[in-house]
Amino acid sequence: VQSHIQLEENNIEQALESNKKYDSLLRKLKNPRDRILTYNLYTRLYFHTTEYNKARKYADSTIYHALQLKDSVELLNGYESLSKIANHNAAYEEAAKYSTLALPIKEALDKKSREDNLKLLRTKLELEYELLERELEDGKKLIRQRRITAVSLLLLAILIGLLLFGRRILKKRKARNNVLQNLNQTKNKLFSIIGHDLKAPIHTLQEVLSIYDGKDLSNKEIANMAATLKLISIIVLLL
Repeated sequence: VQSHIQLEENNIEQALESNKKYDSLLRKLKNPRDRILTYNLYTRLYFHTTEYNKARKYADSTIYHALQLKDSVELLNGYESLSKIANHNAAYEEAAKYSTLALPIKEALDKKSREDNLKLLRTKLELEYELLERELEDGKKLIRQRRITAVSLLLLAILIGLLLFGRRILKKRKARNNVLQNLNQTKNKLFSIIGHDLKAPIHTLQEVLSIYDGKDLSNKEIANMAATLKLISIIVLLL
């Protein structure tokens, strides 16, 4: 990474030194894929220092290992590097040969890149569609939950209204029962009073009828009893 940064900053000597240190480590690790990267970087470094023979040597090594590992990207880098070196050496036919070799690889990589981009786009669209479906499902769940909550609140309000209405009816019924009870008590008291007050007139009437049956009353005495009889009739009518 450091060599790449130094090369981009045009610090060629420092990049070469860093790459040599990295190359010594790779020789110990013997990792062919990482060595390809080192060969490719050496090719670019020596190309910048116009040491085209060394650049060509590392470009050939890049192509060789890329063919072994079937690494199309590094193989394309190797052919393009050889084409550039041939152009700088005025070997135009050789440059055209390497460009011809690089062309189908580049087209295949471009095609693969487009396919990868399409796959990535398709995956992205599927993911967005899935997220949209989840959002819609969450929205439906939220709407359903709100409806359930609204219905529950409505039912609760109806229940509270019924309870209040029932309590009001019970209060009215209780008040009506109290009124009826008071009226019943008043009626009983009235009948008790009337019954007590009627004892004497009825007893008198019984005596009058008894005397009348015995024909012991005169017309004058019957006239004297008229007031009592009228009072009794009035009380009877009241009942």
